Formats: sequence, C-alpha cells, structure tokens
Amino acid sequence: MIKIKNLKKDPIILLKIFFFILLIIVTANTINYFFEKFVFGDRYLFDDLLMNYCSGKIYSEGVSPYGFGLSGTPQSLIDCMKNILGKDWGMPGYFYSQTYIKFLSFISKIEFNVIKQIWLLVSIVSVITVSFFSYKIFPIQKFKIIYPLLIFFSFGGILFKALTTGNISNVVYAILLFAIFCLHKNYKVIFSLIIIFISLIKPQFFLFALLGLFIYEKKYIKHFIISFLIIIFVNFYYLIFENKLFLEYLSQLQKVNTREFYFSFNHTLGLRNIIESLPTNIAVIFNGYLLSGPSLFTNIIWLIFVIFIFIGGLIYRISLTNLKINNKNKTKLIALGSIIILLINPYVTIYDFYLFIPAFFYLVTIINFNHFQINQDIFKYVLIISCIVIQDINLPFFLSTLSFFYIIFNSFKNIDSLGFNFEKR
Repeated sequence: MIKIKNLKKDPIILLKIFFFILLIIVTANTINYFFEKFVFGDRYLFDDLLMNYCSGKIYSEGVSPYGFGLSGTPQSLIDCMKNILGKDWGMPGYFYSQTYIKFLSFISKIEFNVIKQIWLLVSIVSVITVSFFSYKIFPIQKFKIIYPLLIFFSFGGILFKALTTGNISNVVYAILLFAIFCLHKNYKVIFSLIIIFISLIKPQFFLFALLGLFIYEKKYIKHFIISFLIIIFVNFYYLIFENKLFLEYLSQLQKVNTREFYFSFNHTLGLRNIIESLPTNIAVIFNGYLLSGPSLFTNIIWLIFVIFIFIGGLIYRISLTNLKINNKNKTKLIALGSIIILLINPYVTIYDFYLFIPAFFYLVTIINFNHFQINQDIFKYVLIISCIVIQDINLPFFLSTLSFFYIIFNSFKNIDSLGFNFEKR
C-alpha cells in the first residue's frame, strides 16, 4: 500500500502513478478514436492495402500500376478502388518495387474481403512480433508489463493509427526487428538476407544495413558489400529483361521529389520534409506566404545536414576504440544507430517509428545526465511522460535530433553519455 508520507519523500512514486494514468488515458482515447472513425464512422480500414491490392490486380491484367498525378495515375487503378470502396479515394499512387507488384498480382486473385480478414490476422501477429523483439533488443525492465502500450500508444498513438492503414511497412518492420535481433545475436548472414529481401520492396530499407557496420565495423564489410551487389544485380535484371516497367518504376520514385507529391502526401516528417516546409512556416510568422516543397536549394541544404550527421556518427563510432562488443554495448549501438538512420532517411514515414520509439525510450533510460544539476530519475520520467502526452507528429524527430547531438557533443568533451564498457589495454 502506498502511503502519503512515501509520496512526499519520493516524488518518483507520484510520477510513476501519473505516468501510468496518462498512458491508460491516451490508450483509451486512441481506441475510442478508432471505434468512432472506423467502426461507427465512415473511415475505411486498410485503405493502403486496398490501393496495393488494386495495383496488383491491374498489373495482372497487363496494366502498369505506375503513374501519379492528375494525368499520371492509371484510371484502372482509380476505378478498381472506387468499385470496392463505393466512393472516390482521392489520388492513389503505387510507389513500391517490381518485386512487390509481382506478389500483389498473385494475391489479387483472392477476393478483397478475404484479403482484409487475412491482413487483420497478419496485423495481430505483427503487433506481437514488434512487441516481443523490441523488448528483446531494447529491454526496459521497469516497463516490461506495459511495453506494448508504450510502443503503440505513445506520441498520440501514432503506431496504433499506422496499423489502420494496412500498409506493408507494418509487416516489414516486424520482420526488420527480427533481423536486428539476429544481428544482436551475431547472426550476420540472416540479418543481411532479410535486409536484401525488404530492400527489394522499398529501397530505403537498405539504410538499416548500416547498423551492421555501426556495430561490427570491419567484420561486417563483406556482408554489406555482398548485400549491396545482390540488390544491384536484381535491379539490373529488371533493367535488362523488364526494361519498360523498371523505367516506369524509376520515374515513379522521381515523382516523390516533386511539388505535386509534396502537397498530396506531405506529413512534414523527417529532416527533408521539415526543410522543404521552412519557407511557408517562416513566412507565416511575418503574415506572409512562400511556396514550400522540393527544390534544388532544399535538396542541397538537406544533403549538407545528412553529410554532417553521417560524419558525426562515423567519428563517434571510430572514437569508441577498444569497445567490448558485448550484449549491452550492442544494444546501445543499435539504439543510437537507429536514431541516426531516422535522421538521414530521406523519406521518413510514421512506420519508421516502429524502431525509433523503443530505441529512444531505451536511450532515455540509460543516458547519463550527471553533469546537469537535476534529479536524473525525475527528468527521465518527465521526458517519457511528455512523449505520452504531447501529440505532435514532429516530436519524435525533434527528440531524436536532440539525443543525437547531445551524445555526439559530449563525446567531443570526453563525456561518455551512454556508459559503454571498454576492453582493458
């Protein structure tokens, strides 16, 4: 039984109670939103799944799914979605690889209602997989019981809402977390094979191969090069034997860097989108307006920041000489590496938080704030509580940026913020 005297002596107890209550409230509110919009409202569950299903269907009928915009989106894709939805969906666009479209063409032979039921089961398995391997990679003992709630309902329930889209990334990240678990256990080949597989669905997933280099350095170079060459070979095969479709795929990827795509799908997530949104956001302060979106100038600014972050991370890793590659150190490197990948990823989506959220919460629990004149436990709980309460989609990126620069800056002052263990010389 908790006594009032104990609360006065140890405010951490009060913060723990407050944290738990807030998490329950946010969880209940998010679930209530789901029922209000999807069960009793007119929001369509798994709309991304429908778009991919229809892309596979029209491809199986000999129509390319690629194309985007007022004059680019295939009419057959629009019609397919409209026939199933019973209304217009908007401006759909298929931005995945040829490898994935071949799989979609196979499952499109099944009725969509059956696919939805299968996907619901797959989503449940993904939630279990994400929760299980997240804890295995980033164990936070004091949050063990509520770990799934912490992942899916923090930051305004961003990942719970991600599940409602039916996007393939919900499954891919479950697979990726298993791959990272294998990397943690030193199964480099299994990790590499999975990275190759998911990179053939979305090419930016190859960024996670950098985790192998970040942990094992020279010992992973061979695996990294072989994985890269296999992906190049597969794409070269498509270039030679399925040239037309492959060029359409490349053209589709280029459309991501257009103003039309920016104004259709922009969620101001990630460094690149934040930079692209700066003109409008700054102009608003002075009651003006400037057109935002991709441009040569914003691309250069983004590239400069990425190079700066990448070099900072590289210098930091090189500085960790005589580092013991034990389980604790590997977990710390994976957590920091995940933050760095989020920062340099050119196309950040809400699904990227499947890895960021457990990695960030783990970093919060281990980061050393000793040189601050504050109670570390209180500060950490307040920080975690802010992640539960504040429902700003840009907060995760802001916190990841702060974490990265805090760790890197301290390393230049010879302050080990993460408490690494080193080999004795």
